[in-house]
Amino acid sequence: GSIGAATLCYGLGSQLTAVDPSSGKVQWRRYDLASGSEIFSDDEFVLTLAPGESTLHLYRASDGTKIGTRPVPEGAINSNLLRENGDWNRFFPVIKKTETTFQFSLYDPVEEETVWQFDAPLGTLWSSVQRSNLAFLDPDHTLTIVEGLTGQPLLKKKIPVEEEMESFAILTRPGQWIVLPGKGIPQQFVFSYPSLITRTIEKTVDGTVVAIDRMSGKVEWSHTVEDQKTITQLPTAWPILFFGNNSSKGLRGLILNRITGKEIMNEEWEINRNWIHWQASIQPLKIRIGYGLKTIGLDCVEPLTEKELDEAK
Repeated sequence: GSIGAATLCYGLGSQLTAVDPSSGKVQWRRYDLASGSEIFSDDEFVLTLAPGESTLHLYRASDGTKIGTRPVPEGAINSNLLRENGDWNRFFPVIKKTETTFQFSLYDPVEEETVWQFDAPLGTLWSSVQRSNLAFLDPDHTLTIVEGLTGQPLLKKKIPVEEEMESFAILTRPGQWIVLPGKGIPQQFVFSYPSLITRTIEKTVDGTVVAIDRMSGKVEWSHTVEDQKTITQLPTAWPILFFGNNSSKGLRGLILNRITGKEIMNEEWEINRNWIHWQASIQPLKIRIGYGLKTIGLDCVEPLTEKELDEAK
């Protein structure tokens, strides 16, 4: 579940447990959780959804008392992966389409009412931004970013993209939004592993990558990336973007300067191992990216400023 100011709720087997996120002290525990349930929560309520079911079980967050059940709204996006790691506490994103329109809304299953909604032409795509915000890209490539829990607009900008997109993702970086055009839905455990215990969300990038200044809304640069994969959960302070994928020879890799969009490296290797990994140290920032058995080392000579460190948190 979500981490609130007063409650963190999680499931383990048939146990549903709430703890104080500050102290780790158990607040309450139940033993009737269906194994594999999704958990949605805030400091007021906890909702659980068992695999394959369409009924939410509703509990009071303060003491775990069961209040009742609620129906899953039609068109709701329940899966964490399909939400692209987005988190809206107890609220559910809901998508409805007609022959001409696309409607995205945030729905409160406790009160059984819509909190806000966004209407756009059919063919509009959506993506989560920095977990709780949302982005929409309509068919004429107008990008709209809104505050996730209120729907308040943060940006509306037509971006310099010509090709049709199947999907897209937004990376939030210090002072920037990076738009990644993609193919298909995000994948877990498919290609890249920063460590043996970290689950990564990976996106296939294919098209024009665009960097936008978060303060002015101006396009800073654009760069074409053809059929490469990237990890969307990399450290936000990194001054690079890196991509990789299998090729006919073995592996190919691309590293871009995030500030300028210029290529730092664009190579292909005959390697019989197709994994990619990374590691880094800070102050000064040193990044090591492994493409199969080949390691690329990047030493960022200038240390991060206090402002950059704060923005990266």
